[in-house]
Amino acid sequence: MISFPGSKRSFLPYTFFFTAFLFFNTLFNGSTKTNNLLHLAILFFLFHVIVNKTAAHALRTNLALLRGLLIVAAFLFYFTLSNLWSADPGNITATLTHSLYILFYITMTAMVLSSPDRKRILGLIILGFTIVFTWLLLSNFQVILHRGPVTEHNPTAENVIDLSGLACIALILSISLYQETKNKLLFPCMGLFIFFILLTQSRGPFLSLIIAYFIGKGLPGLNRKNIAITLAIIILSAIFIETTELGTLIRLRAEEAYTQSFLRFSIWKHSLELFSRHYLIGNGFSYQLHFINYSGEHIHTAHSLYIGTLLKGGIIGGGLLLSLLLYALTIALKTPKQEYHCGAILMIFSMLFYTTQGMFVIGNPQEFWYLFWFPVGYALSSSPLSSPDSSVIRRR
Repeated sequence: MISFPGSKRSFLPYTFFFTAFLFFNTLFNGSTKTNNLLHLAILFFLFHVIVNKTAAHALRTNLALLRGLLIVAAFLFYFTLSNLWSADPGNITATLTHSLYILFYITMTAMVLSSPDRKRILGLIILGFTIVFTWLLLSNFQVILHRGPVTEHNPTAENVIDLSGLACIALILSISLYQETKNKLLFPCMGLFIFFILLTQSRGPFLSLIIAYFIGKGLPGLNRKNIAITLAIIILSAIFIETTELGTLIRLRAEEAYTQSFLRFSIWKHSLELFSRHYLIGNGFSYQLHFINYSGEHIHTAHSLYIGTLLKGGIIGGGLLLSLLLYALTIALKTPKQEYHCGAILMIFSMLFYTTQGMFVIGNPQEFWYLFWFPVGYALSSSPLSSPDSSVIRRR
């Protein structure tokens, strides 16, 4: 286990079960037994807030976090109601349940990442991702290399693009945690995540990661050291691409990008035409695409969270999503010690990643909980805090 000195641990039952959920959710995404840990965490969290007046007061007076939760709640509640004008109004109960889980998940994520155990919790999350990606490389290397869905007994996401996105999340957390702790045990984890991202040959997650770091951290200064590092990276990348099988596949994937971009544009064009028919409130939560594009593919997803949101919730739903993202990003950018905090980078990555990926983000714990809702919770953990009660939430 990765451990970090200098942190004071305080035992709270909800923190224990929620940390266990965060760890096992990296390994067994969507597992019923894993989800039961979340249920237990929610029950103990409610008990903690009810019996601990200091905790309740700290939560009530943390206005930045509460505003964020209200915006998230408005987004979730609107799309829960949108079941009423969809093809399956009976789905409203399940959507409401999932929405409540997500609200508690964001709240507890913000709280545990503002506690003295923050570094240990991040270390466990990174450890979980390290285990699952190591297992995937041993059991599904050729499948991932050829971009096929991983085998059915795989415990996490099947789609290689989602897996690459999860590896990017793990890499961002690893780099940030190393900057705080200087723990060299994180180096092999970073190497594993970088190799996995390259193995999937997924352009979207990789470009989103690079852009997120440039925006979140700022461009490096132009000096001899940075110029030398840049040239070394370019030369080594060129050698890698020209001399290895994986490099050749990456080059071929880049050459395919031009053709595949037109496939995406055809889906988006058709989706926006459908959106224009119900532009105000959308087609409802359960709406999915059903058409065959010019390449003969059966299309069921908009391949963009934003266009999918417009299809389901119209302009109102799109506005609520935009408000949610911009608020969380604004709070993350205001965090103290910006050089160590990766909330803004996580938010920017998630926002870019879902530009060309995903249909929607309300449901039981799946890969999108780490790809979308975890960055939101992490960003809100950086809000200015008003209580010294570190068992609830505290200023770092």
